[in-house]
Amino acid sequence: MQRAIGVPLALLSTALLAQGPVHHWPLDEGTGALAFDIAGGSNGILQNGVAQQPGGGWFGGAYQFDGADDRVDLGPCDITTGTGGFSISLWMKAGLMTGTEQMLLAKTVGPAPDDYVWSLSQVNSTAVRFRLQTTGTVTELTTTGSSLFSGSLYHIAATYDGSMMRIGTH
Repeated sequence: MQRAIGVPLALLSTALLAQGPVHHWPLDEGTGALAFDIAGGSNGILQNGVAQQPGGGWFGGAYQFDGADDRVDLGPCDITTGTGGFSISLWMKAGLMTGTEQMLLAKTVGPAPDDYVWSLSQVNSTAVRFRLQTTGTVTELTTTGSSLFSGSLYHIAATYDGSMMRIGTH
């Protein structure tokens, strides 16, 4: 049985540092049409009007997405090959949203929820969801409904060790 488990970021950071990142997109270029992968070489292509903010973000650069169709297309890169386990982490500024779910990061083969290989999304402006498909079944973990506050910056991390999913916000 899969359960939603929030783990301290210190534990997630230790696991992430053990192997180092396979891909890392800082999303702080400031100009141009590419999001550079400084660890794995799978550069992304900015699509549908992603706004670059060279002075924004936590570390001196950020992208702003409109919540409708802006995205960075990473092409065929896949983080879920190999040992069966993986970790995803990102920084996001929580905001009010239209609809009930706003995708933050995803690998999908189509638009339906069962088409997602994995995803991280903001739900109802106050929570985060981690979705993963294993053996043809999609499992979802969602943080409590008061995990996010509009206008605040959060580090979101999701892990899968080959048998258990975890998600945490800080």
